[in-house]
Amino acid sequence: MRGANVEISVVMAVYNGEKYLKEAIDSIRSQTFGNFEFIIINDGSTDTTSEIIFSYSDPRIVYLENETNKGLVYSLNRGLSSSKGKYIARMDADDIALPQRLQIQFNYMEAHPEIGICGSNVEAFFNTKKKSVIIRFPKTDKLIKVFPFFQSPFSHPSVIMRKETLVKNNLSYTDKFLHAEDYALWVELLRYTKAYNIPRVLLRYRIHEASVTAGTRTDKSFINSVLIQNKYIQDKNITISFDDTVLFSRFTNRHENYSLNADDQQTIDRILENFFSQLFEKQKKDYPVAMDFVSSACFYRFLKGRKYPQMPFLKKLYWKGLRVFIKKLPIYLNRFLTQS
Repeated sequence: MRGANVEISVVMAVYNGEKYLKEAIDSIRSQTFGNFEFIIINDGSTDTTSEIIFSYSDPRIVYLENETNKGLVYSLNRGLSSSKGKYIARMDADDIALPQRLQIQFNYMEAHPEIGICGSNVEAFFNTKKKSVIIRFPKTDKLIKVFPFFQSPFSHPSVIMRKETLVKNNLSYTDKFLHAEDYALWVELLRYTKAYNIPRVLLRYRIHEASVTAGTRTDKSFINSVLIQNKYIQDKNITISFDDTVLFSRFTNRHENYSLNADDQQTIDRILENFFSQLFEKQKKDYPVAMDFVSSACFYRFLKGRKYPQMPFLKKLYWKGLRVFIKKLPIYLNRFLTQS
């Protein structure tokens, strides 16, 4: 396969991943789309990872091995450098790709040459629980390019990227942002290309005790995400301090456990009013999308905490968020009924 015209290079790094590795590999080998190479980087594993990989005789598997554990960023960049495909598809060693994932993403990328990166919704599932959760990501380029104000706009192992865009703009993963290297790459990539998230689940995303994203994020991971977020905001000519961005991030991201007291409300009210004032003046086209997102987050946070905002701008966001919620209620009900 390496000598053929490979359409997709699937890149997956693994370190001591014996527990779920076979399931991940099988999900890629079972894809309805067949013209791919599967680059697996063994990052110095000390368990049976290598034995599991060598148990396959599939010529599409390209095995690379780091003599010692080099980390995810080094391993993924090694995979990118080795890739022969027109497209780069990411995969993690503990997740499960649905059978039509590569075919659907390949078809979309071929039909939309202006798109340089395409992700999808994912189904997050837990080893200790039967119930799973559908995580939805912003669909259109317009929405995706507002999302980094608040958090990463893609599920990393769901994405497919146009290799030409990466090479032309000298883009790769950076080791400056531990556990947020994907977020950093998206921010850079979105400077040069359009993006899309397919609004259906193409990947089952496993959450377990050993996964990087299990439970509460580490302080280092959170700080690195905020650094990227703050840079993205500053690049849009909006002035906001790092300390304010920390609070801004915790409040607007529903996945962050953050309870508000009276002093917090006053500070958050000031930060958000300042942000939206500058956004309206300097990036007016992004204002409506950002306002809908933050108002919904505001309504959700106060509703969850069974509180009512006391500050004027938070009140404005709360009531707008309620209106957005009511408008989208039929969509939420339909999702609830179809998933029940």
